[in-house]
Amino acid sequence: MRAPAFTRESRVPYTHSVVLHIAGLPAEPSASANIFVSVLSSVLVLVVLFVIFLGCVAVLSTDIERCKRAEKILRAMLKFLVDIVRAIIGLFRSQT
Repeated sequence: MRAPAFTRESRVPYTHSVVLHIAGLPAEPSASANIFVSVLSSVLVLVVLFVIFLGCVAVLSTDIERCKRAEKILRAMLKFLVDIVRAIIGLFRSQT
């Protein structure tokens, strides 16, 4: 599969074409691709904010138990995020 042309003249926004290329999807604009990128971007932003929050709690906390709980939650959230992304990519690959 060829890499999409990452140019400003492209009909697909640069960030959309990058995300679609990483997911292994065609870089053609379509409704399902736009929905995919929008949902994935929203989920990623929320998870990143939550991870930053938990990281701050773990770093600023002097309580060892709280740090361990935050670390367990961080690991679970990251595993959950990876599973979601894999499922979404699998779903869209099966449709194309």
